[in-house]
Amino acid sequence: MGHVEGRAQKPKQYAMVDDQAVLADGKTAVTEDQVESREKRIDDFETKEYLARHIIINSVSLRLAQNISKLTSAKAMWDAIVKDSAGKMLLYQVDARRRLQEMKCSEGEDIKTHLTEMNRLRQELAGMGSAVNDDDFTAMIIGSLPSSF
Repeated sequence: MGHVEGRAQKPKQYAMVDDQAVLADGKTAVTEDQVESREKRIDDFETKEYLARHIIINSVSLRLAQNISKLTSAKAMWDAIVKDSAGKMLLYQVDARRRLQEMKCSEGEDIKTHLTEMNRLRQELAGMGSAVNDDDFTAMIIGSLPSSF
């Protein structure tokens, strides 16, 4: 998540003075162990960055993957996804609420399956910050039942 949120920072190579790697003071030579340790941290960073970008690309739609594939960091990719989806979330909430309100269980259909699907939609809406209160949900359930109930 540090890569996606932009908190992970790539370690910098040691500065070179007269073909010698030195510490930040510009004078003290670094040891071979220090160079190897820094190179390992750089490799670890690059590996995790690649994996984060790979997971993001393979978790979005083809359209969105094509739009973000040229971006060079996981954070830039994530920011583009958030920007792309920001306006769609409200539309999806409106559509999900409409589908919930219009659900009907026909005569002979499995009531348990119907109620499970209604509850799934209600929980999905709640997860997006658009909770359906108990009274409204009760009214939706009653309105969705076949007349034989």
